[in-house]
Amino acid sequence: MKTRIKQILNNHYYKYLHKEKYRNKLNSFLFFFLYRLVFRLSSLRTVDKKLILFVASNDFTMPPEYKSLYELSKEKGYEPVCVYKFKGTSSVFYLNEIRKIRSDLRFIKFYARAKATFLYDYYL
Repeated sequence: MKTRIKQILNNHYYKYLHKEKYRNKLNSFLFFFLYRLVFRLSSLRTVDKKLILFVASNDFTMPPEYKSLYELSKEKGYEPVCVYKFKGTSSVFYLNEIRKIRSDLRFIKFYARAKATFLYDYYL
């Protein structure tokens, strides 16, 4: 039953968002409204002096260049957080999009409050 529901939702998603204008509208809404709103709300809280953000575009693997920085920041008493860009693993397309948006929102929340941010590659 669950696979049937996923298939129906996936077909519905493709029906509307495979068209370029709908995809552009969704991206514009996310970038110009939702992401900015989340950033502004998250930045109302004070900057966390101990939070260091490590951001990578890899799928759930820390780049080798980050490992020594990560360990050093832990030793110094900071709270390092790793955020990875979600590239998609599900065969259901709309689930990949939802997970990508959730990943981006998580990044924005941490980015608004972090004392320092290390970007390994292009992220957002």
